[in-house]
Amino acid sequence: MMDENSWVIPLERGPQLGLLQLLTGSMFGFESKAKVTSKDSYALINAIHCYRNRTEHSDGQGIHLGIAVAAIITCVELLACLDREMKS
Repeated sequence: MMDENSWVIPLERGPQLGLLQLLTGSMFGFESKAKVTSKDSYALINAIHCYRNRTEHSDGQGIHLGIAVAAIITCVELLACLDREMKS
């Protein structure tokens, strides 16, 4: 975005996640500019995105019950994390 001098928020999840990574200071060498969202939220959103990619690109491999439970718990923790951040 910066190289192209384009400040339009991308519509695709991948580039949005990259933008969130930069804004929260989750990428080495970048200072956090986010006023509410934390690195914890980024880490949880990134994990959920990885779970989503896992189901989209499974190559026919099933998902173990433990992985499904971990994905659900990650979603619940993201909600709790966002709730804490919005209240602060």
